Amino acid sequence: MAPCAVHLSGGEQQRVNIARGFAVDYPILLLDEPTASLDGKNSAAVVNLIHDAKARGAAIVGISMTKGYAVSRRPTALYGNDSMIINNVKLVLDDEVVHGSLEVQDGRILAFAESQSRLPQALDGEGGWLLPGLIELHTDNLDKFFTPRPKVDWPAHSAMSSHDAMMVASGITTVLDAVAIGDVRDGGDRLENLEKMVNAVEETQKRGLNRAEHRLHLRCELPHHTTAAAV
Repeated sequence: MAPCAVHLSGGEQQRVNIARGFAVDYPILLLDEPTASLDGKNSAAVVNLIHDAKARGAAIVGISMTKGYAVSRRPTALYGNDSMIINNVKLVLDDEVVHGSLEVQDGRILAFAESQSRLPQALDGEGGWLLPGLIELHTDNLDKFFTPRPKVDWPAHSAMSSHDAMMVASGITTVLDAVAIGDVRDGGDRLENLEKMVNAVEETQKRGLNRAEHRLHLRCELPHHTTAAAV
């Protein structure tokens, strides 16, 4: 490393070394933590370089302690065991829509680009729209599944599963399920279903059975005479 390199950050030194390593078509490449000091965008670029080197016949020997990365058995390149890359999608951003790719790792967005990943395990989004999940701040939808018709008491887990499926199908990934404390009319089912609905939401969340994230929204029906007793 040149003397001036002492003024470079760890990530900058990492990029310089990687550029020098890939500048020549070496038959064997030894990679020691190639993405350790890099951000998501530069990590993805390095993975593409490794893939290109593999494609031209270079032997890759790599060591990485970064969680989720391993050498592909196929063989292709370095990739994330717990990551997912989606190509060919319309990404809906704050102020624009771009056509490109997105990488997710550990359930979080790691990086996106206005280009396509060349990794063979990348999924093809087929030109579809990709946007953040919606957050539903208040819905009575769960009521409909616990009591689909008057005087019909539906099993709690089946009702919760159907409600959860409808939320996800609507693009909702976080939902606050409104559960009424008290009722809006005499002879209603809300007070009777209160405990069952609360237990269903809490249990399915705890057991990881839901596809959306469900939270409780306790709503007090103040005008009704049953509310004080329920509280």
